[in-house]
Amino acid sequence: MDDCSQYMIEDEDGNFITFLANPNDINLSHYIDRYVEVVDGGEYQCIECSAAIIQSINLSNDCLYPVACFSEPCFVAPPCQINTPVDCTDNYCGGCYADFYDLEGNLVDCYDISIEECSDLYGVSFGMCDMWMGFALINGECQGVSGCGWQVDGVDYSDAFFDSILECQSECIEDELTCDEIESQYSMLHLEEYASCIEDSDCNAIWGDCSVGLGDCHYSVNNIFDYNQSSNLLENWIGNDCTDGVCDCLPLPNAICVDNQCDLTYCDTPNPAGCFSNGCSDGYECIDFGNTNYEGFCVSSSCSCSEEYLYESYWICDEDCNGGTCVPEEPQSGDLCVFDYNLPGLHWPGFIDCNGECLQYDYNEWLGDGWCDDGWSYSFNCEALNFDDGDCINNCNLGDVNDDGTINIIDIVLIVGCILDENNNCQCSDINSDGTIDVMDIIIILDVIINS
Repeated sequence: MDDCSQYMIEDEDGNFITFLANPNDINLSHYIDRYVEVVDGGEYQCIECSAAIIQSINLSNDCLYPVACFSEPCFVAPPCQINTPVDCTDNYCGGCYADFYDLEGNLVDCYDISIEECSDLYGVSFGMCDMWMGFALINGECQGVSGCGWQVDGVDYSDAFFDSILECQSECIEDELTCDEIESQYSMLHLEEYASCIEDSDCNAIWGDCSVGLGDCHYSVNNIFDYNQSSNLLENWIGNDCTDGVCDCLPLPNAICVDNQCDLTYCDTPNPAGCFSNGCSDGYECIDFGNTNYEGFCVSSSCSCSEEYLYESYWICDEDCNGGTCVPEEPQSGDLCVFDYNLPGLHWPGFIDCNGECLQYDYNEWLGDGWCDDGWSYSFNCEALNFDDGDCINNCNLGDVNDDGTINIIDIVLIVGCILDENNNCQCSDINSDGTIDVMDIIIILDVIINS
């Protein structure tokens, strides 16, 4: 299709008037199938025909057969979705149209909005919510944005957001960074999202670049730290001749997590403070057992590293016991559990037996006491509890002589056989663990069957 046959113009009755050529590359998408006024810019000659050159084109209201609309088009039209002041004009030629014009009289499309990477979102309200959305260009500057979501009035603004202010500035701010701006961005890179943590393992100690005058000696950052961005800033620092002085640094310290922020310490051991300070891994909750007087649950709330003598650093902790202990949210056999709740904030510890029951922590003293604790509504006879710390043999479920998982009359018959045949070493038959299989064991197992 040549340039002369792409567009044509008709009168209101559908009669052909002439072909139109668009050598000036005017955007005609808003004028297709609309009543228009065209300024003729002369003749455009093609191989087989000629066409009138579109010098300018505008929508027109001067039609002979306007459409009768039920309501004024501008009254029922959805609000314009662009961040530019507009005026709406009713147009009844060929249909019921609400045409929007900017303050300079240019026709605009209010509903086909393309949000690109560095669109300036000044004036867009994302709602009064605290959800963190990212960084975006706001009135010419990269700023953090919070709100209720990335869609506003049907427009998706997510493509205009960045994960970090450095990425936003790199993509959207074309001016070359000054030395002060590089230093500021370098400092921010080691803070905020790149320094948040839950536990010590989330943090890593790294060297700074103060050997060329940029930043500090050491930093503690998390596992998503942007090393590439750090390298880019260092290259800009050196390339812009910002190098200034050097530093005398101590050895690289250890990284720890304190109050959900990565920090540095010269203490070699993990921070002994409780989980209300250091946090818990996913799947665990922090519970205060400190006032229950059980040994091992007095955990300090806060500890600091004494670094007066660098290579003899040690932790100094407060003397309270309410730092908290991490307890599985879905504890399994052998795990800690919350046995009972007492006063607000005060809980009693327990542990999970082989049957999945949360027992009072006092029963922990029965582990390895010389008796195989099994089959008495609780059981310590499983691998998780080291088979009652060695008191139970062959994972024996006392009374379940045939090892079918059930204690019943068949087991009694088998125990009787064990009593009559002294040479038969029946497993799991010595119910009271007195070293002898006799009628007392039968009485005990009958009681278990009757009460089970």
